[in-house]
Amino acid sequence: MACLTHRKDISWIDMSQPPANNLTKRSRASLIILIVLALLLMASVVFLVYHLPDDDAWQLMARPEEAIIPEDIGFDCEPVEAQRLYPFGEGLYKVSISRVARLDNQGHERFAADIDFKAPFVVSDESRFLVADREGHQMLMLGEHGELYKISVEGRISSANISSRGYVLIVQDKANSTGVVSLFAPETGRHLFDIHFPESGYVLSASFSPSGDYFDISILNTASATAVPIIRRYNLEGQALGQRMPDLAGLYPLIFYSSDDQIVLSGANSLVALAYDHSDLLWQRHFNQILSVFDADRHLYVIAAAELDGPYALFKISGSGEMSELIHIGEAPAAIDHQSNLAAIASGTRVMVIDLTSGALLFEKQLPAEIIRLRFTNESALLVVVRTGVRRVEIV
Repeated sequence: MACLTHRKDISWIDMSQPPANNLTKRSRASLIILIVLALLLMASVVFLVYHLPDDDAWQLMARPEEAIIPEDIGFDCEPVEAQRLYPFGEGLYKVSISRVARLDNQGHERFAADIDFKAPFVVSDESRFLVADREGHQMLMLGEHGELYKISVEGRISSANISSRGYVLIVQDKANSTGVVSLFAPETGRHLFDIHFPESGYVLSASFSPSGDYFDISILNTASATAVPIIRRYNLEGQALGQRMPDLAGLYPLIFYSSDDQIVLSGANSLVALAYDHSDLLWQRHFNQILSVFDADRHLYVIAAAELDGPYALFKISGSGEMSELIHIGEAPAAIDHQSNLAAIASGTRVMVIDLTSGALLFEKQLPAEIIRLRFTNESALLVVVRTGVRRVEIV
């Protein structure tokens, strides 16, 4: 039986297998087809590699970290939301009466803090973002990555100022008081001391000197027949260091500096420089309307209209009071920022970047909508809030 089975198997194999010649021919044909297909595939790959690097889509696939070019950074939003956005660092803060949210430059929320403010306002520097309630008693300090601390005061907060060393000054309006100035410590927000002013008058503002070692307080004295300004200086321990009562009429609510020793008072149409060791005014400059003032590199920069109904310009004033017009601006600018020796000025839909040393116009660009706010992210880029959204502008 075993032999029969073996024979049947042999018989079945012999009947089903093709002849040897046919097998050889088919194998050779299959091999030729495979070789041809391989050659065609190699040719196609060479063609793609040669032609696709010039294609933007190919480059983005090859370098995913460059998938978003700087000019495309930003997002769209409604005008109401745009009014709540404040550029800070590489992103923004969105501020409402009930919430402060940190957004990246694509509009994605990173973290948020709940608040209950009636009239929030913002004060910020390079690394700190302060939100305070102008109609209330609280403020919130934030950084790049989260909440730093909260502060509550007894009086209504009217203004705030941050020093280069992180100290915070708060001016409070309190019942039965002409105003209180409070100093808070860096990093923790710990309350250090209050300064009260029993004489008749009203506290207008408080500002830190450039070094951050002192602060000056502007007071409007109403005890005499005419209202006159009083300027007082204190150190960080609350000790009084000096007082000036310049012979000036009108309001000078803001204090700026061309140096630690020289104070510049700003009113609606006049700038006045004084020092604690001089009884006379150092210099005075008049304009038809002052729109904005900032100090940088021991100079004062003023955006103002020199004449009635005249155009606005950027003026540069030295410590000795010498003034020059750097650049003509035209209509009133809506947003201003400065970093190092650069100033960014937005007017309507136009943004300009100006060299503060020479007054040269380094960059100019028209944006698709009216500009609300802007800020340098570094010396080569701006983050700009327009009525329809946020755009990063490369300075080239």
